[in-house]
Amino acid sequence: IINIGSGKSITINNLSKKISKYIGYRGKIYFDSRYPDGTKKKNLNSSIIRKLGWKPKVSLDVGLKKSIEYYLNNK
Repeated sequence: IINIGSGKSITINNLSKKISKYIGYRGKIYFDSRYPDGTKKKNLNSSIIRKLGWKPKVSLDVGLKKSIEYYLNNK
């Protein structure tokens, strides 16, 4: 199993803001300060599969939009 990504990192805060924007959530997002050592950003290492010639075809923004649209149409 290879977990692949674009090689670009994003903070959990920025990811939550993107998702909120795409689903139309206008509330506040709270982070639990009791867990300061939690994951602050996600960055997947795709070096193995990139050596085989793979490149991402879909950006994070497009992938999020498609995933949300799929979920909303199939729940």
